[in-house]
Amino acid sequence: SVQALCQTRDGYLWIGTEEGLVRFDGARFTVFDTKNTPGLKANAIQALIEDRSGALWIGTNETGIYALRQTGVYGKANFEHYLSVTGDEHSLASNSISSIVEDKSGRIWIATDGGVSRLDGIEASGKALFTNFRKQGVSPDKALASDKVFAIYEDRAGMMWVGTEQGLTRLDAKSGLTKTYRSENGRLESLSDNSI
Repeated sequence: SVQALCQTRDGYLWIGTEEGLVRFDGARFTVFDTKNTPGLKANAIQALIEDRSGALWIGTNETGIYALRQTGVYGKANFEHYLSVTGDEHSLASNSISSIVEDKSGRIWIATDGGVSRLDGIEASGKALFTNFRKQGVSPDKALASDKVFAIYEDRAGMMWVGTEQGLTRLDAKSGLTKTYRSENGRLESLSDNSI
């Protein structure tokens, strides 16, 4: 079951499956899974992107997100792992990832089952610092339609569009202000459904 695809600038095709991460070089497949890849603690891969620095971001079903920063010979890889930590507001919003986007500024945005996480930096210790956007925002004008986020997209104006199970939210990345759009019964000008 293939959940995600990404072709990196080195020409490899990366394939996210329920049984691990697969790299195809045009002639052969190399499998990265929990059995043969030290540092990888998940097989169910949901989302893949390559960022401008060449790192491959790997979103999993229930074990957070990984950054693959370098691949050595013979399929050796260096996986950096980032998790949601209960009580740590600067950790990932949830360990279940559905979508990953790099914005025009080079920031990584992650759609999760617990809201949207924006990667703001990585400390020298290796700890990632995230800003999280949720349904219960700091104020009603900074809240998502739902914490269960399926998709995220940046438009030409730099607005982030967040598809949730209860509507579509436009998020201003600079101010954090949001506007939510929902299906309105009987109105043809509204969304046809709230599950985006």
